[in-house]
Amino acid sequence: MLFDFASNSETNEMKAQLAKCYFYGRGIDKNVDKALLILDDATHNGVPWASVMLFDYLLSTKTAESINKAISIASEGVDQQHSDLTIRLARMYRDG
Repeated sequence: MLFDFASNSETNEMKAQLAKCYFYGRGIDKNVDKALLILDDATHNGVPWASVMLFDYLLSTKTAESINKAISIASEGVDQQHSDLTIRLARMYRDG
């Protein structure tokens, strides 16, 4: 019932919290794909920690497509003066 409420919520923070539940399998069956979709939506709707979580996951998969998406997320974060994403992007440039 709570998960239905969160998934239908207008609150982006609540949706992002639901994504964490899906991502880690807390109180609900683990579903990383669904978590990523919700995190992507939360990222575009201004939930800062969701963009960091999504960035970290995408970077960890090490595919060209996911790395490009991670760079895009971090670049948007730099434009919004998001310090965590700015640092992550700087580390990517430093480490190659």
